[in-house]
Amino acid sequence: MDSVFEATFSTDASPEEIFPQDALSILPFVPEAISAWAAGNDLHTFIHRLLAGTGYEDQADERLEGAINQALGLADRFAETANHSMPAPGARTQTPVVVDFEHDQVFGRLAKTLIAWQETIGNVLSEAGYFSLSHMLETRSDLMCSVQLAGALYYRQSMQVLRGFIESVILPIYFCRQPELFKKWKSNEYQPPSIRGRDGVLSRLKKQGSFRQSWKLQFPMPTACSMGISMVAKRN
Repeated sequence: MDSVFEATFSTDASPEEIFPQDALSILPFVPEAISAWAAGNDLHTFIHRLLAGTGYEDQADERLEGAINQALGLADRFAETANHSMPAPGARTQTPVVVDFEHDQVFGRLAKTLIAWQETIGNVLSEAGYFSLSHMLETRSDLMCSVQLAGALYYRQSMQVLRGFIESVILPIYFCRQPELFKKWKSNEYQPPSIRGRDGVLSRLKKQGSFRQSWKLQFPMPTACSMGISMVAKRN
C-alpha cells in the first residue's frame, strides 16, 4: 500500500477534469424505467459530460448500450429471486405483487445510480484523481455488494453495507488534509473518529472548510439504492 500511495498521490488533472461540474449538475437522476432508457436521457448525458476532454467522448453511446445490458441483467436477477421467494409465515394469507423491475421507474433510478458511480470511479482512476486507492475501490465494491444483497432478499444487510460506502467516500477527504494520519492509519496506529457527532469526521471537515456550511450533507448514491432495493411491493 505504501508504494501505491506514494506513486499515485500526485496528479496533474484538475478537479474539473476528474469530475466535471457539467456532469455533477445532472444529479440527482430522474426515476426512469430501464425499458425507456435511450440516447439523450440523463444517464447518457452524464456519461458524455463525464468523458468530456478525456479523449473517450465518442464512447458515450457504446457505454450507454453496455449500461442498458447491465441494468437489464440486474433486473432479471432481482425478478428471478423475487419470483422464487416464499412469503414470511405471517404474510402467507396475502398475495404479494412482484415488481416488474425492467419497467419500474424507481428500480431504473437505482440502476442509473450504480452505473454512474462505476463510470465516475473509472474516470477518477484513469486520472489518478484519488488520495486513497483502497477507499476508492471499496466504494465501488460496497455499492455493488449492497445491490447484490438486496437482490438476494437481504434487505437489512444491504442497507448496512451502505455505511461502509459512505465512510469510504468521506474518510479520504479527512485524510487528505492530514496525510500523516493516513500513514498511521495504514500502519494500524490510528483510529479515525466516527463519521457523525459533534467531534466526528463531518464536523471536523466543516470546521476545516472542506464542506461549506450551507451544504446539506446528503448522499444521493446510497439514497437511490435504498429507494430501489424493495423486492416485493404491494401496489394500491
